[in-house]
Amino acid sequence: MELKPIRTDGEPVRRDFPYEAGADVLAAEPGRKVLRNTYLLLALTMVPTVVGAFVGMATAGSSWRIRWQAR
Repeated sequence: MELKPIRTDGEPVRRDFPYEAGADVLAAEPGRKVLRNTYLLLALTMVPTVVGAFVGMATAGSSWRIRWQAR
């Protein structure tokens, strides 16, 4: 079974159509930059979350102990 291209603009399929792979690679660069920046921002927002969780875990025992002894 052979897959054949289908044109949606009504023009016949040309076998000698030039394909510029370099142009497609250049067009993909802005998308990669946006994706990279998105993951960078996600990582940066995780830093205060991890620090806050660590501080909360480290101080939770002492705060409960002080409240329990005050009763």
